[in-house]
Amino acid sequence: MFVHGFTDTGKEAWDKFPNLLYKDEELSPLDVCIWIYPSYGGLHDEVHLNVSESLMRYILSFFIVGVLLCAQPAWSDVSYDTASSSTGVSCTSHSHTFASHANLAIIIASLRDGGGPPSSVSSITVAENNATLIAGCAGSSGNARIEMWYHLKHPRGAQTVVVTVGGTIDQMVTGVIFLIGAATSSTFGTCVTSLSSGTNVDVYSISSALGELGVMGLATNAAPTCAPDATAVVSDERYDTANGANIKGCGYTEPGAAGTINIRADLGASNSFAAAGVSVRALRRASGGVILFQ
Repeated sequence: MFVHGFTDTGKEAWDKFPNLLYKDEELSPLDVCIWIYPSYGGLHDEVHLNVSESLMRYILSFFIVGVLLCAQPAWSDVSYDTASSSTGVSCTSHSHTFASHANLAIIIASLRDGGGPPSSVSSITVAENNATLIAGCAGSSGNARIEMWYHLKHPRGAQTVVVTVGGTIDQMVTGVIFLIGAATSSTFGTCVTSLSSGTNVDVYSISSALGELGVMGLATNAAPTCAPDATAVVSDERYDTANGANIKGCGYTEPGAAGTINIRADLGASNSFAAAGVSVRALRRASGGVILFQ
């Protein structure tokens, strides 16, 4: 919220500055408002007010400004927007329309190589801008490998995501999960991996908090049935994509909770798998979505 001075008016004091903030993608979860009250600069527009009316409006204005100044910071919840996926070999790309309110893209690369552990991803770009590997969110098990990358401040509209692998692999599935309200710094908690085999995928003890959102990426050798574990009633499967009969890539989200969360999936048949999970922290905002300048 913008508050003008005693010798000015709202429009004259702030001019185009509120519009500039409104267009800033990092501030997209926030509201931008201008508080206008009777002042010396605006008396020529309010000559009809008598002294008592003007005094009451001054008092009311000061009261509201005082309440806003004392408002405690709050956190907006991280929420899921959309997801998409594609398949490829050593390089894969696909287009996704980035919504104006989504501020974080998590790119999940599920890789498979029949000759042994797959090669690592060498780069990921979003609209030709480099993405970054989430610390600790990579690992291999048997012929499967998982990597989770991220990109903040992405452009809006239809954009191309390109994933390139540094060596030779057989197949790859790339998923992109878009989130709203993610923190723009210190975005992630500690990533946890599960690199094993069996019918149950368990990524346990992911550090989290209320308002955060857990995200898990999964790569499986072969292409079994992939579904949230029956006991994990709060998990949501966001994409489930096979590349032939040798690999499947899946992505899940789960609301954060105080302490830790566990994200689990059932494969339906025993296979080697690589999974990684991390909690996304929330963007700090003013209580009620108000920006206050005095």
